[in-house]
Amino acid sequence: DRLYFTADDGLHGRELWVLLAAGAEPCVPSPTVLCLLDGRYRLELASARGAARALPLTATTGAFSLAGTDEPDAFFKLIDGSAVNRKHWLFGAGLEAEPFTLRVTDTADGSSKVWTSAAAGLASFGDIDAFPYLPVPPPASASAASADAPRTGCAPDSERLCFEEGRYFVAAVGIGWQGATTAALTSALNLGPHAGAFWFFDASALELVVRLRREPSTGHVDLSIAALTNLGYEVRVVDAFTGRVATATNAPGTFRSFEITDIFPAP
Repeated sequence: DRLYFTADDGLHGRELWVLLAAGAEPCVPSPTVLCLLDGRYRLELASARGAARALPLTATTGAFSLAGTDEPDAFFKLIDGSAVNRKHWLFGAGLEAEPFTLRVTDTADGSSKVWTSAAAGLASFGDIDAFPYLPVPPPASASAASADAPRTGCAPDSERLCFEEGRYFVAAVGIGWQGATTAALTSALNLGPHAGAFWFFDASALELVVRLRREPSTGHVDLSIAALTNLGYEVRVVDAFTGRVATATNAPGTFRSFEITDIFPAP
């Protein structure tokens, strides 16, 4: 159901292309299937609890809920890196320490790969050789999954997220390999009352997902960060009621997701 041929697009010279035959379908979203890059890639995630719930975010970024709720805790991004190395790149990060297995299928040729998270701790990874670039003429019925719904409650500005009715403010900055910094911009995606996202270069390609949640049994405020990038970053949390500030940092060149429990401990 696929036709392979060589062609010259006038940019990259003669290369291998793939054409889906009549009746061949791109990825079809479902409660457990996430479709990225215009429906070309099908993502499925499972843990010890079974198949995770798929939560579409943008055309290139999506999430899963291991618990099957509306609150995401594992995030994945697929972007076209063909201008650099003729590959499609996959990035992943999690807000939970629970191990999971991700299967990604390229509907252009039927190939698939499996990634398994670490046995313990929050995980971040990047694979810039994930899948070969095969130009695919887009079918007329293909459409990018999007969930760019406006956030409700405390409205953040372009560089700040707000939690607990404005008590806590969260901002972030990206740090490049040469030390240059860039302000992280907030995503308008609704990730629930406890989470929000930042991007650096492209609003559809999320870089950091932060979760600020109060532990009911202790009253402590816990910060979790899922990084879909190996750029350095600093995340700053401000308690507007007390003026206290907490920061979390990651050095450039490292994929790192982590959790800080009780970010504002008692003096």
